[in-house]
Amino acid sequence: MKKRTMHGKKVLIVEDHSECRDLLARCFRYMYFEPIEAGSGGEAITKAILEFPEAILLDLSLPDMTGIDLIKALKSNIKTVGIPIIVNTGRTDKMTETKALQAGADAYFTKPAALLDLTKTIEKLLIRPDTYLQ
Repeated sequence: MKKRTMHGKKVLIVEDHSECRDLLARCFRYMYFEPIEAGSGGEAITKAILEFPEAILLDLSLPDMTGIDLIKALKSNIKTVGIPIIVNTGRTDKMTETKALQAGADAYFTKPAALLDLTKTIEKLLIRPDTYLQ
């Protein structure tokens, strides 16, 4: 039987490639999360404010702004500052990882990341958001 501890928890999936976004949404739905999808930084900010997800899964390559700028925008907004941000990106260089974490990301994964690793990280951040870092 599947674990349902995250049943109904909203996860905002910010990914500019619709196929990847759709796949992640289906996988998260299967894991009992409620996925919300955004294909750009602007859309992500709007949905984060209106939907108030429990976590944000963020690709750093976006069409309208950098993922780092999006992290900074979300962490500087009173309505979204406390939402954990998990980066899931194809960028493997340490400088980008450092910048993302310094900007306020709570965890950093490089693609392809295992779905189980992503969901476990989200669960840990939601249970103890002040004590867990990837």
